[in-house]
Amino acid sequence: MAKKKKPATEKQRGFNLGEPGGTIGFVLVRADIETVSPAVSAMLGGNLSTDVYGNDRDDGRWLTTVHQYKDHPWTLFSMDVSMEEAIANLSRDLGAECIYFQYEDTSAWTGYSVYKTGELTESYFFGPDYSEEMAEMAQMADDAIKEMGIEPEEKAGENLGKEIRWDIDVTDDNEIQYLFFSTRRKANKKAVKDYQAFMDAFFKAEDAWLPDWEYLPYENGGITADALEKKDFVRVDVVYGEA
Repeated sequence: MAKKKKPATEKQRGFNLGEPGGTIGFVLVRADIETVSPAVSAMLGGNLSTDVYGNDRDDGRWLTTVHQYKDHPWTLFSMDVSMEEAIANLSRDLGAECIYFQYEDTSAWTGYSVYKTGELTESYFFGPDYSEEMAEMAQMADDAIKEMGIEPEEKAGENLGKEIRWDIDVTDDNEIQYLFFSTRRKANKKAVKDYQAFMDAFFKAEDAWLPDWEYLPYENGGITADALEKKDFVRVDVVYGEA
């Protein structure tokens, strides 16, 4: 049986990222690369090299690769996790929508947040439910403080997980917790528990694509993507710092 041919890059949409090898974040900005790359460089305090596909990396400390696929409205770059404030500010400064995907290896939590002109409009995360362990740790800390004769002003752990007022907070039979918040749409508990389908549908609805690793440019004796050629990109840029 012949192997099914994948759609051309310009027609690819959805969430296709494979298993991450470690903690990683990606940001998609609904703007062209000529606008996004200088803003990312300024945000990271780095130097910008443009149109580098196929070239050796610059002599410096690699910070991130910025790229835009042909006929795609989003520009994509990699980013550390837990950088919500920086991404919110980037969205505000550019007046653009940003999707911030994060995978944290230690906690095994995964998800995305959406910022529009600096405001959080949607967030979806899932991972092991640590609520019982966190409650036990909070109670132990509270008891230890009381044993020292100190009455805590605020109960330990009282604000854990309350940064966002989640619309959905549900745990499945495998003790995986799913959290969803949105000012833009409704979801249901059944849908959010099918994370692959839920994220794939979201990215397709946004006309966005977070591809598998072979479609992402990286330094490999020259900045290339394993499954693509230079013609598949509008442009590939690199932000780097001092060595």
